[in-house]
Amino acid sequence: MTIHSDSTLGAMFSLVVMLTILGWFIAAIMHLASRQFRKAIKTFGVGVGILSAFILATAMLSWITPQTVVNVGDSYCEDIVCIGIDTVQASPRGQDVVYTIGAHVFSDANHVKVSAKGARLYLFDEKNRRFPLVQDATVTPFDISLDPGQKVQTTFSSVVPADAHHLYLWYSQGDPSRPTPFWVRWYFGSVHNILRKPTLIRVL
Repeated sequence: MTIHSDSTLGAMFSLVVMLTILGWFIAAIMHLASRQFRKAIKTFGVGVGILSAFILATAMLSWITPQTVVNVGDSYCEDIVCIGIDTVQASPRGQDVVYTIGAHVFSDANHVKVSAKGARLYLFDEKNRRFPLVQDATVTPFDISLDPGQKVQTTFSSVVPADAHHLYLWYSQGDPSRPTPFWVRWYFGSVHNILRKPTLIRVL
């Protein structure tokens, strides 16, 4: 099973709503310019009402939507770059455990090359402790450039304290100056919404 970060329908619905609100605001400005003050106020109020209803509906949907967990064997697509965990092996090392993860990375694009360049993978546990991946130049990097529809297998490992009972894979953007655009955070049903719990890629 492949789970996508956002639905195209949700993005399209949000775009239609935003264009509708913009149309009402432009109409209000035109009424104001023609000195039709009552119409301007009424039209502007309709635009504000639609905007408020959209924000409330988006926030409520994000609040009540259960957290998505991607299990081993499934895939998760962030836009058109996808990753999934196939196998997990644990090797004790003193007070720690070395987890070696077999994974697949693939492109969900139809026409363009894609990559996860700039992102950094890491593991985290139920205590929200982060564990970086062990650098290994002998394995295929997860941020390799992919042709449309191309799929590659790779592995990565991380050293984790033995008291970590639940592990998840996630990523951080390499460039903190380029966060997720604010409009993406307000797509209807977006997993990036500030009120929605993030998707978890289960390792253990």
